[in-house]
Amino acid sequence: MQHIKHNEATGANRWVRFRCFDDDSADGYAPKTGLTFASGELKLAKAGSAFANATNYATVVEAGFGWYWYQTSAAEVNTLGAVLLLPNVTDVYPDATEFQVSAPDFNSATSFGLSNLDATVSSRSSHTVADILAGVIETGLTLAQAMRGLLAEALGKIGNVGTNTVTARAAITDAKVRVTATLDAQGNRTGVAVDLD
Repeated sequence: MQHIKHNEATGANRWVRFRCFDDDSADGYAPKTGLTFASGELKLAKAGSAFANATNYATVVEAGFGWYWYQTSAAEVNTLGAVLLLPNVTDVYPDATEFQVSAPDFNSATSFGLSNLDATVSSRSSHTVADILAGVIETGLTLAQAMRGLLAEALGKIGNVGTNTVTARAAITDAKVRVTATLDAQGNRTGVAVDLD
């Protein structure tokens, strides 16, 4: 469906396409070409309203193959919602075209014309990555510390396997023992000491 921005001020952005069919054809679907429109021969109904005469009927341009362009007036796109455009011409099958008057501006390459969108998404929050990593996820444990412990367990060197004290060293750097786990005779962890700073 075609969209036009609510209260669009630029005429070039208010063109609406519609098609006319010859109702005298055998199937009613042959393109009707060569039409010009007079007052009352093009109707428009805004959302929730009855059909009224389209005010800019003189702007209609034939595109070919039964297709036409109509440039709505600014007043015809001042109501949000669906709009119907209907040719009301002799020998033309009365088939309405629907378009939508919307808040977004689909001709805008940056913010869709919405006032609460901008290019600098960071302006929506004062939090930095450092702030997030410093956030406490469990008593006395920040996200950064938790990640260090998890990485040591998953990617770091494991030491003292087969004893009752197993260690996991810092991932990648191998700089220190991050986790020291005390095991009982069945291999269950009975105590854990960490160095996550």
